[in-house]
Amino acid sequence: MTVYVRCVCVIVSADRVADKLVAAAREKLTSASRGRDRQLQEQRKQKAAAFLTRMKQSDVSQTAEDVPSELPTECASNSGTV
Repeated sequence: MTVYVRCVCVIVSADRVADKLVAAAREKLTSASRGRDRQLQEQRKQKAAAFLTRMKQSDVSQTAEDVPSELPTECASNSGTV
């Protein structure tokens, strides 16, 4: 009977070790995917910042002469008619 109890204890402890190994592997996979997610998020943030910078530069380069201040004569004459 004593031998049986010792064997059961060894099996239980082996199961615990296996469970700990599985948990450690899951944690490692989770942390790896978090790292990839952070990297993708950082890349998206950099691309968005570059896009906004380009948009601001194009707005600054556009002068008031490029934008008409009044409607063209064709549109102005037709604005009163429906």
